[in-house]
Amino acid sequence: MTEELVVLDAFEDGPFRLDARDRTLEGAVAVRAAQACLPLLEGNALGLQLRLARPLPLTRPRLGRVVGTDDDFVRRHVAAIPRLRAQGLVSEAWASAFARGPFHEAGRTWLFTGLLVRAPAGLLLRVTHAGNRRAFDVGVDEVYAHGDDGLVPLVLGLDVPSKSVLQGEVATLHLAAPDLPFRTIPLAEAPAVARAHAEFYDAAYFARKKAGAVTRKYRRLLSEELGDDTDARAELVTIDGPVGAIEARRLRLSMASPRPVEPSSGPAARVLRFGARLDFQVRWDGQTLSLDWDRPTLEHGAAGVERAFRELYGEAFATTHRGALLYLTKYFTPHPTGEPHFFVKPWSFVRTSPGLSSIVDGAARLGPFDVLRGVISTDRFHATPAVFRLHQPGTFSVRAGEPLADVLPVPRALLDLRVRPLPFAR
Repeated sequence: MTEELVVLDAFEDGPFRLDARDRTLEGAVAVRAAQACLPLLEGNALGLQLRLARPLPLTRPRLGRVVGTDDDFVRRHVAAIPRLRAQGLVSEAWASAFARGPFHEAGRTWLFTGLLVRAPAGLLLRVTHAGNRRAFDVGVDEVYAHGDDGLVPLVLGLDVPSKSVLQGEVATLHLAAPDLPFRTIPLAEAPAVARAHAEFYDAAYFARKKAGAVTRKYRRLLSEELGDDTDARAELVTIDGPVGAIEARRLRLSMASPRPVEPSSGPAARVLRFGARLDFQVRWDGQTLSLDWDRPTLEHGAAGVERAFRELYGEAFATTHRGALLYLTKYFTPHPTGEPHFFVKPWSFVRTSPGLSSIVDGAARLGPFDVLRGVISTDRFHATPAVFRLHQPGTFSVRAGEPLADVLPVPRALLDLRVRPLPFAR
């Protein structure tokens, strides 16, 4: 059963829309990726996309707070916000802040989309960047709405140039389960995870890849039946020491405050944030992508990964399952020549209970690269690679510890979402 997001358009046919996205981005995905990368396709189709029916100009003020935009957008604010205030859907402070349209404060442009949203009871609605169609010069704050809060105004915190035009897809909205248990354990306590990795990346897999064939092994893996487990949970399985931090995201949309607030308690989404394990440099000239990195640090970390597997499975493992180990110890894997992409594989796994997948998202707000969004069935496949996409030619550096990717475990039943419109009472 597809969950519903209740949506009220206070601007009544305003410029913002919410709808589903085609998993191939209307054919824009490369054929090879469409054939071989199911996580990418599911990442494209995740939830609902907030898109503009027409371009929306934004000009940051030199003085004061009011952001310049087109007259129609301002008129819609002037007409709708007093009605929202009169019906008790927003507070006096909220209405005052948005009375004349978007405003700039605390380094952000705060934009009311004209939409009010209500997630299903007991669930969280995550609002984040537009993923694999994100604008490269627009940062979108990640915020949540809780279904028990009722209708809340959909407000975006934007990091945009002083003069810009918003257009196309601006943000993604999807559901998540609050307070999902998420713990960290060493590989020694999860031998089944190590075994599943070795069995997936066997000699036959690499032989087919070397021959240029599409293995479809991941797709076949998803066809396997899993036992019932009603205890939803997730685990970060570390191979060579800590590789990420699990944090609770609480920043919530509110009818009382024009900016999202962080409540002192209450439901939260638990997110794993991965950082770079070492310094590295990327050069992309439009045809060739090359990588350089801190070799002593990589060699030391790779030795730790091999040691962890040997201690679990014995000395023969490194020889018998060389490809599975190499997948991890290389850390970097480039895409075919001509593509501005490469993989980084964290030295860890994520294991979720049956029925849960993990959303992998780029953690960088802005910059010359990002990490593509994917949805991985981590109840069967436990690696969570970060697939980098370069936006422009040049040479770029990444420092050890710099945030790369966020991993959010979510019940698969919540991944699809549809809109249930709510009329604006007069």
